[in-house]
Amino acid sequence: MPDDGNMTLTGHLKELRNRLIVCAVVFVAAVVVTLAYADRLIDLLTAMGQGFYTFVSIAPQEKLMQYFRVSLLAAVVVTVPVALYQVYAFAKPGLKKSETFFLKLVILLGLALFVVGVMFAYKLMMPFMLRFLSTGIEGADYIQTTTSIESYVSLCLTMFIIFGCVFEMPLVTIILSKMGIANPEILPGRCHRAHLLHRSCRHPAGHRVPVHGGYPHGAALLCQHLPERHLLQAPL
Repeated sequence: MPDDGNMTLTGHLKELRNRLIVCAVVFVAAVVVTLAYADRLIDLLTAMGQGFYTFVSIAPQEKLMQYFRVSLLAAVVVTVPVALYQVYAFAKPGLKKSETFFLKLVILLGLALFVVGVMFAYKLMMPFMLRFLSTGIEGADYIQTTTSIESYVSLCLTMFIIFGCVFEMPLVTIILSKMGIANPEILPGRCHRAHLLHRSCRHPAGHRVPVHGGYPHGAALLCQHLPERHLLQAPL
């Protein structure tokens, strides 16, 4: 890097290449390590459903493929913090001090919130849901609750991703507010009007717009694009 702190395009590309190589090396090493512990990872997942489900492997390759699948996903989990740090280190020289602090805060909070969401699903939601789906429905007691390991792993991983993303919503709101997209001063008023959309919004041809009154955020977004004459004028 030159003395004035600037870097040529070639220098940026070389730095980006080096950081991508670091991420790739970490991912490959994580795959090798997690593959050795794939059986323990499968045990952690099936522990939530033991006693309620009988796990079977329908296809000849199904069990082996789930070992590779869990190992790859575990390697991704290990690589994501490293990749985020590489993004931070790559962008840091071009950011202001306040922007650097905000980016660091977003990365740390994003990782923490996602982990909290996954743990919430693993400790609370998944055991309750699996128990309810197995024993909470009355009748047809002769039906055995047997599931393939592929379907079970897919369900667990899907729920982990969903809850991890849901727990990211506070951070997403902060980012949108920082970017000026979500303005906390005008959203309450828009949400108040949005609750009335399912009674007052009409298509120009006279057809009602199917907006759910219990989902104010989506309706508030719709409020921004509908003409005023289609909204019920009510004091805020």
